[in-house]
Amino acid sequence: MLVSLSLQGTPNNSLDSNITASLGDESISYAGNLVSLDNGEIQGTGRLDIALDNAGGLARIVGARGLTLPMAEGSAQLHFEGERLARLSEISGTSGETDFSGALSLSRTGSTAAVSGEIAVDLVSVEGLAVTLFGPAALVGGSDSWPEGPITLGDQARQTRGTVSVTAGALAAGGEERLGRTSFELSWDETRTRLARFEAVADLGTLGLDMTICCAGPLVDKTVSGRMTVAAVPSDMVAPPAVAHMLGGLLDGGVRFEATGASLAELMSVMAGEGNVTLSGLAVQQLSPEVYATVAGLENVLEMEPDAMSTIMGLALGQGPFTAPQATGAFSIAGGVVRLANVIVNGEGAGLAGDLNLTLADLGLNGSFVMTPRDFADSSGLVGPDTSRIITRLAGTLLAPVVTLDLGEMVAAVLVRANEMEVERLEVLRAEDAERQRAAAEERNRLIEEQRRRAAEEAARLAAEEAARQAAEEEARRLEQQQPPQTRPSIETLPPPQGPLDLGLPPPVNRPLGSGVNQPLF
Repeated sequence: MLVSLSLQGTPNNSLDSNITASLGDESISYAGNLVSLDNGEIQGTGRLDIALDNAGGLARIVGARGLTLPMAEGSAQLHFEGERLARLSEISGTSGETDFSGALSLSRTGSTAAVSGEIAVDLVSVEGLAVTLFGPAALVGGSDSWPEGPITLGDQARQTRGTVSVTAGALAAGGEERLGRTSFELSWDETRTRLARFEAVADLGTLGLDMTICCAGPLVDKTVSGRMTVAAVPSDMVAPPAVAHMLGGLLDGGVRFEATGASLAELMSVMAGEGNVTLSGLAVQQLSPEVYATVAGLENVLEMEPDAMSTIMGLALGQGPFTAPQATGAFSIAGGVVRLANVIVNGEGAGLAGDLNLTLADLGLNGSFVMTPRDFADSSGLVGPDTSRIITRLAGTLLAPVVTLDLGEMVAAVLVRANEMEVERLEVLRAEDAERQRAAAEERNRLIEEQRRRAAEEAARLAAEEAARQAAEEEARRLEQQQPPQTRPSIETLPPPQGPLDLGLPPPVNRPLGSGVNQPLF
């Protein structure tokens, strides 16, 4: 290290000083006056210039060990009064390509020191905040999902407390701006570091975070606890691109979390907590409820191959998104696994129900959702509650999800239902034929019965007529029997013939007309 010192003036009055310490490309210099008081205290006012790869060195000067700050190059007006007071005003500088400005102050009372101030930066990064909170070693890579480097807050308790308010024009992650205006408080005490009142603007919504890391000291394991909230945040602003491509909406909710471990990877593997989430204006791509109308309109289903039906259903699902006014769910976190259970979403024309698990250690996804029709009436009867389950299975990771549509169940159910409908149709035809036969038999029986009735009536009429005739004859006989007998000449009283009978021709008679009279007839 190279140190240069230049002093001009009288020590008991004021010294114009220029002090510079440099090591490689890093340097810190002070140019201003110095005053020595009778009690031995040195006061001064001047200009401070720094060029540091890690501005946390300045924090260590004032006792804030374990704080890691990004590289900085800048200047400020410095006023100090011994060890009990120091003020940096008109701070102006750059950290990489980011400009910053603000003011800081340190005050000490006895053995207690407090730091306060305000810093404004153009851009703050998630990676930079992580380095400040967990230490640079914590971001040493390990697994594909989370770094496995040790979290470092310092190997001993700090000598100061402090709160610095930070405002930024935007929040970046992965080198890209993700959120808008951001503000937070970075505070610390003897053992804890806290990111408090974090709030970032996301379109018309906000994202909030309050997180505490404990504890500075010799223990390897650190405890992280906090709460995060989102309010009216577009899902594509916080979700990975692959997930944002599949679903959209405005995100509201909150989560409380806590974990203890030596690295970020260990923290994620044992994370615990709970929360809730609401998606307003939900839209899920490639899951159109129009598939039910398409299936209901199919003809000759029994003659269709299952693969052909699956293809038709897949095309119908791609006609548009599944939409719902709102989707709400509650989740728990235990053993590093987020469990979203019994989610029920009532959408436009269909409903979704299912479960989802997210393993935080590797961001693995595992779950499934079932879509069924809602407020849909199929006059043909082919699509119903038991034949319309479309299953979406989720696997892969949160960064690269694998979505599988399981249409086999619905295809099989539709074919079974089509067979049932065909059987029902044949049963109806058989029943109709049986009804016609029964009606014909009943008609035949009615005609036979009618004939029998008429024959019986005819027989009764004839019998009545015969009885009337016999009664009339009987009455006639009775009347004859009641009349007195009439005397008639008996043939025995006639006188017997006298002489022989003349059986010859009659005698000739006179003819008044003709050829003559008294002529023989023959």
